[in-house]
Amino acid sequence: MEKDEKFYKELNDLIDKYGFNKGELDSYKAICDESNRQIKKRMAEANLKNYNTDRYKVNYIVSERTSINEAKLISLIHSFNVPNSLGIIKTREYIDEDALESAIYNNEIPDELVDRMSECMDKKKVVSLKLTAKRGE
Repeated sequence: MEKDEKFYKELNDLIDKYGFNKGELDSYKAICDESNRQIKKRMAEANLKNYNTDRYKVNYIVSERTSINEAKLISLIHSFNVPNSLGIIKTREYIDEDALESAIYNNEIPDELVDRMSECMDKKKVVSLKLTAKRGE
């Protein structure tokens, strides 16, 4: 029975330490995020690209990221009647789960196919912790 007591005492200690440290981490993250936001705002207002204190140096960097608006580009390509033979625009196959469910319900696909559909399911275990501080302690 000693082993069980030791196990649960260690688990209890680990959970308490984790709870305390997670709370500290979350509060420091919130403080850091707010400081980061304020520094960016003030440097932008003063049009500063870098600034030094006695202990730190900070650079204000503005970078631009570009991504394609696929729907807009597809529409533009279609408006110029670019031939499909060029293979620029592809068709993506996907499962319409509502249509599949309806076809199964209405017996419109073979039973053998329905039986084998489970082979196509991927299962993954996800382990997570949800920590909640006790109130009043």
